[in-house]
Amino acid sequence: MPFYKNKADSTNIDLEDSPAQLLGIAVDSEENSSMHQHQRAQLLYAIDGTMLITTNSQVSILPPTKAAWIPPQTPHQGKTHGILKSRNLYFNTTYFNNLPQVPQVINVTPLLRELIKRACEFPITQTLNSVDLRLASVIVDEIIRAEKTPYIIPLPQDKRAKKATEILMQHTDQSLSIQTIAKNVGTSSRTLTRLFKKETGMNFSQWHQQLKLIRSIEFLSTTRSVTQTAQLLGFSSDSAFITMFKRLTGETPSQYIPH
Repeated sequence: MPFYKNKADSTNIDLEDSPAQLLGIAVDSEENSSMHQHQRAQLLYAIDGTMLITTNSQVSILPPTKAAWIPPQTPHQGKTHGILKSRNLYFNTTYFNNLPQVPQVINVTPLLRELIKRACEFPITQTLNSVDLRLASVIVDEIIRAEKTPYIIPLPQDKRAKKATEILMQHTDQSLSIQTIAKNVGTSSRTLTRLFKKETGMNFSQWHQQLKLIRSIEFLSTTRSVTQTAQLLGFSSDSAFITMFKRLTGETPSQYIPH
């Protein structure tokens, strides 16, 4: 049976002092987390529910059946919509020293899914036995070879560009022009265009569309309809939203996230 903790209790588990090389913890919670970090690397697998995860350098959406990889000492916070049923694995990176070094969201294969569930039954107050260590090594191999998803957008570090992204994230239902945003952050549209390209690798329009994509996946994953999602994201019609979604993903919303 998985080792369960609710969110309030899970913060009291001493992840760093546990002798287990890999800890597996099941958490079912609808509470948001403030910015925090772990000494261990974390794999957060969403069984059901959705979480918006923000670090200092990027924002990502974790939809059901995907997993977020968070390297050690990476400040991050999570915002859920309803109850998120998750399985969390915490790796001692002194023992497992070949894990990914950057945050990412990955596809979870059937094999990795079952291994994650099994790891949540590992003892947390003692070192792992040889059988469990072999399973843990397979988990590491599966994480390393996992397919990365496009559910991440980089955040700029320049204070003007960062303020611009905050405005966009707070007003996803509005079609704000770069001229309007630039005026609000105290710079010119030309400078803001240059900053976005330099610090995110995307121009302003590309970044804004990628934001709308991950927010649409967030909304659709929480049982909102295509019409509701289109309205929440400020599209003039369902067809305009579907066109954007299909252009970026290759599928319609109903094909991408069937209900």
